[in-house]
Amino acid sequence: MVYAKNDKVKIRDGRIGVIENVCYEMINSEETDKIYCYVANIDGMSGYIVYPDEIIEKLWNDESIWKVRLILWKDI
Repeated sequence: MVYAKNDKVKIRDGRIGVIENVCYEMINSEETDKIYCYVANIDGMSGYIVYPDEIIEKLWNDESIWKVRLILWKDI
């Protein structure tokens, strides 16, 4: 699964973090479309390197919940 900036995720050790940046693999000084790692804010501390296989699941963040509620409200 691919994660994006501001996605709230749960990592393997049970901590919750927010993706701050996505780092892609570099080949011959050019960025590829393959994700190398994520930079995340975990427990209020910025700059953690998290590799894709360390992420267990994406969690709903407050912003996502409000977007879903807004969509549902428009359908009523």
